[in-house]
Amino acid sequence: MIINIAVGPISRKTMNDLHEYMRSFSPKPHMAFWADDQAYLELTSLEALELLKAQFPEIELHILDRQYSPS
Repeated sequence: MIINIAVGPISRKTMNDLHEYMRSFSPKPHMAFWADDQAYLELTSLEALELLKAQFPEIELHILDRQYSPS
């Protein structure tokens, strides 16, 4: 599963903090990147999404797409 998320508005410092937290504690790999002034995350599990929501409740997360890989 891949969950594509637009994050923010958010500062680059806060996004870096979020990325470092996810690298340390997320149960599965993720990717964080910027396109122009918009931050994005690609998560690979619902557990990672729930962890992110619990740890950073003040950050706006806009789920753009969920892609399910074949089993």
